[in-house]
Amino acid sequence: MFRLLYIASLPHSGSTLLNLLVGNSPQMIGLGGIDRATTMLVESPEKTQASQCSCGSSVRDCRYWGSVASRLAKGQATGRIDRYRIVLEEFESTYGPTMLPVDSSKIKEPIIDLASAKDLDLDLRVIHLAKDFRTAVTSTIDTKRRKKGTKSPGGYLALKAAHKWLRENGKLERCLKQTEVAHFNLGYEELCLNFNRAFGALCEFAGADHDPEQSLRISESTSHLFIGNRMRNQSEKAELRYDHRWFSRREWMAPAVLMPLVHRGNAKWVYTDSGASAFKS
Repeated sequence: MFRLLYIASLPHSGSTLLNLLVGNSPQMIGLGGIDRATTMLVESPEKTQASQCSCGSSVRDCRYWGSVASRLAKGQATGRIDRYRIVLEEFESTYGPTMLPVDSSKIKEPIIDLASAKDLDLDLRVIHLAKDFRTAVTSTIDTKRRKKGTKSPGGYLALKAAHKWLRENGKLERCLKQTEVAHFNLGYEELCLNFNRAFGALCEFAGADHDPEQSLRISESTSHLFIGNRMRNQSEKAELRYDHRWFSRREWMAPAVLMPLVHRGNAKWVYTDSGASAFKS
């Protein structure tokens, strides 16, 4: 039986960082977003194989992705499930059955397909990773103003960002319930505030060993990512860091007052660990 730990989340929720961090654990290796990575290898093989993997090699020379790319180039995959089968077969061949691959594809569609694939003997477990709505709202506002130069009022941007946060996390929650896939809620803030406890709970859920002395240095990760957040190639800048911008900001207060459901979302998606209970409300 194959095994796969899948990180489901909204964009910019820490999935790339978590996928790199699992590469410092004794039994897990992050592979980045498998769904998009394999699609790129099929649709744009030459360009994609020239990309740099977080291991330092090009994709074509990477110990792991190189073998996957070689098989995909032979036309052995006709759809998503075939691509995942190749990924899982090559992972087991490269690292053995005791290691656990971690996929940060984020979106719900691969979960639906993998859960319904009758001919794929797979133990699929999903981490629903979410950020505090206050952090997410503040980050979204800053990103829109920096990248798009928007002049819209902060309260308006905050309401839009909070609505999207509620809607998309809700879609992930419903998907996990409908597919009946084993899942675990993990808050990015919990990882920052109490890493050993939060990551230990993740490992227990995944059926993997947890090393309390695990390094948080991204440069020591054994994960293999070649798409996603640019931090994968900037290990000196990638670190687990609490985003405290919302402490000195006020935009998030608009959805906090007008959209009470965000507090319920925080409680069930982000702060499931009593170690971070002081930040729930």
